[in-house]
Amino acid sequence: MSPHQLHRGSVHEGVTLHGIESHFHCVKVRGSGEQTWYAQLLLLFAYTDANGYDHDAAFVRWFKAFGRRPKHATSCKLKLLKWEVHKPRGMQPGPRTDVIKLNQIIGPCYIQQDPVNADFFYYNHWIGNTIDSE
Repeated sequence: MSPHQLHRGSVHEGVTLHGIESHFHCVKVRGSGEQTWYAQLLLLFAYTDANGYDHDAAFVRWFKAFGRRPKHATSCKLKLLKWEVHKPRGMQPGPRTDVIKLNQIIGPCYIQQDPVNADFFYYNHWIGNTIDSE
């Protein structure tokens, strides 16, 4: 059995990584232009808008790219990420969350927390990637 296995059959795609602990269900999201954004998938749901149209949506918590690729990983396709923070005027900062259309999700991805600094995460292109681009 491959260490990375893609399971299909529900509203979303999920990745099971055998032998690798993952704390988050993360996805790659089609951003503006040709950008790829990264998010933690919190909830999948459907709703009907005021005009009676049905929509499939996802509630996500955003990561943001932070700095450059780590020096020890210059030959790897790693991206350094942090949780994106929203700072409303006069209020405490909190996580940046959003509701997005389900069709904006490119697919699942593996984002691993830094074992030394819990504030940082790494997106690893080679683990659990089902998309050839990037």
